[in-house]
This record gives sequence, structure tokens and C-alpha cells, in this order.
Amino acid sequence: MQRMKAILRVRFRSRSHEKNTRRFGGTQAGAAAASNRIARQAFVLRAWQGYEYKDAQMLSIRAMVNELSLKSGAEYDVHLLVEIKNLSLPIWSSHSSITGVFRSGHWPVQWFSQEHPEYKFFWNWEMDVRYTGHYYELANAISKWSDKQPRKGLWERSSKFYIPSVHGTWSKFVDIVGLAAYPEGVFPPTTYEKDNYEWGVGEPADLITFNPIFDVAKSTWLHASDVTGYSTKLELPPRRCSVVAVTRMSKRLLGIMYEETWSKRHSMFPEVFPPSIALHYGLKAVYPPLPVHLDRAWNLEWLNRVFNWPTNEKESVFSFFDNAAPGFGEFNHLGSTFYFLAQFGSSLWRRWIGANEGGIGGQEWEAENGGTMCLRGALIHPVKNDGL
Repeated sequence: MQRMKAILRVRFRSRSHEKNTRRFGGTQAGAAAASNRIARQAFVLRAWQGYEYKDAQMLSIRAMVNELSLKSGAEYDVHLLVEIKNLSLPIWSSHSSITGVFRSGHWPVQWFSQEHPEYKFFWNWEMDVRYTGHYYELANAISKWSDKQPRKGLWERSSKFYIPSVHGTWSKFVDIVGLAAYPEGVFPPTTYEKDNYEWGVGEPADLITFNPIFDVAKSTWLHASDVTGYSTKLELPPRRCSVVAVTRMSKRLLGIMYEETWSKRHSMFPEVFPPSIALHYGLKAVYPPLPVHLDRAWNLEWLNRVFNWPTNEKESVFSFFDNAAPGFGEFNHLGSTFYFLAQFGSSLWRRWIGANEGGIGGQEWEAENGGTMCLRGALIHPVKNDGL
């Protein structure tokens, strides 16, 4: 009887092992099956206590839930990460408490990634971002396109705006941008010269940004030196930045940022920290060339000159107003649709959803002038007033 029970226990354990092997990938075949599984992703909306969810905002969140989570069968989930502003705490008596949240903007997402091991990628999403297309198509296209990008010259390409009317095809743009004299990041399995743009193809990006990733040391950007916790006896570490803290970050990148923050007490301005850590650790960072609308017809050669080819730090399109050369600097983004101070985007958004904007638009105007505005998918930021 005892021998029979022992045999049954062995058979039970064997069958359990086989089932778990198939499920969790304990063999090579199981590991291959696990690697083919679709990675789950979380859209983390950065809200705060007291935020007013107006009708248009509710419609935007509803669209994200429908188009991302429901359509994908939970490949994507939408979360509200709410900052609690407890006015009963004496925060005004401590200066460090006031600046603490501002200087650690990604800490809540770093913590969120630790608490949610089911997700591989996390989209840090601001509440004043709008999209004129389908959210799943946006996220899916960006992810697949970024996967296909080779690492060779990637930092250089991701630092520029791609202008099809100037640069032609994407392959021509790659040739125009060229390669840096001293390549950045980690090096390929072969020599840099022999790498035929193959290394990194098929590798998911650890960081996806929605504006170029530029070298702050080559600009007069306001927060270029906002670095905390690094030795003051050494030069500032190499830093990269993508303005507007709307990004997709991998669990690996957030894990390194988490370690850098709590263990080494390292931190940087929110738009600087993720791309800089990606640079320091040789991770894959990508800026996909998403459409950006402008409020006027620029001369294309001058547009390319202003936005892509500064001759000195004061000519950078990311340089602060007071420290920029005449005609250059951040004010050139005022008439665009995606920058922290862009003004044209919100006007375009209100016209697109059918609101009256400056005497143009609205139901009566559209009925008399050819109908509603038709606009391809465009990411717009910031939209402080939806106009509904």
C-alpha cells in the first residue's frame, strides 16, 4: 500500500512538472513558447487629487480603455496613478518636501513597475495629451516600428526631426544624418564599421519618446544642469533629454532607474532621467517620427536648419528663450502641436472635435462650409481646454 502511494505521488509530481514546464517554459521548447507571448503593457495616466474630469476628458479616457484594453484583450491596460495632495500635512514648512515630487517625477512609475510584474512596458501618459486617431493603432505601430530599428546610428537619428519633403525616404534620412565621430552607447557584436545596420533589429526599445532625444550640453535648455546625487568633484554625467515626459519605458529601464534613485540617490529633471539612464547603460532608445503640425508654411530648408542643424548651443531649438540666438530656441515650438508650450495643438484639437475656435468651426459653421475637419492621427500636447 505504501509503495502504491509512493508511485502515485511520483506520477502526480511528474504530470505537474510537465504541465508547469509547458506553462512557464522550463525546457527550450517551453522557453521558446514563452518568448513568443505578447508582452503586456500598461498606460499609466498621471492624475492628481482634485483633478476635474470634464466631459471631453472622460471621452478621451473612455476611448483609451475601449481602443487599448478591450480591443487588445488586455494586451494593454489603462491605469490612473493619482497623486494624493493631503493639505493637512505641513508641506510648506519644509522646502525639500515641495521640490521632492518635482525632482522625482518618475518615482511613482518606478514604484508602479515594481508592484506590477505582469507588465513589460509602461507608458507614462499625461492628462493633457490627446490623439486624433485610434490608440491601439498608435501604440502598436510605434512599438513595431521601434522594434525594427537597428542600433547603429540610432542615437544620432533619434536626435533629429524627420522632414519627408526635405529628406526624402527614411533610408535617405539615415544617410543624411550619418554617424557620430564617436558612437554612443554599447558596441555591436562585430565592429561598428562592419555592422550592416543589423544589430538591434527585432529588439524591443527600452525607451520610446515623442520628441527628439538631444544632448542638453549642446543647448542652453533651462534644466540642463538639474542633476542630483552625483559627485560634485567630477564633471556632470552625459545627459540626454526629450521634452514632454510622455514616454514608453521598459521594466528593465524602470528597474535601473529605481536602483539609481533609492540606492545611489541619483536623480535628474524628469525629461532628462530616462534617456540619460538609457545612454549610461547602453539601452535601446528610439524617437519615432510622428506627425507634427505647424501653424504656418515654413520655408522647408529653413525649417530643417532651425530644427535640426544648430551651429552652436544658442541655436538649438530646445534652448531657453533668454539664452537663445535671435530667431532660434524654444519659441519656434509655439506654433507646433507637440511641445510643453505649444499653442497651435490645442486650437487644432478644438477645431477637430467640432468646437468653435476663433469664430471658425462649430455645428452651424461646419454645415455652411463643407462639414467637419478631417485629420490623420496626430498626437497633441498640451490641451488644457477641450472647448466642449
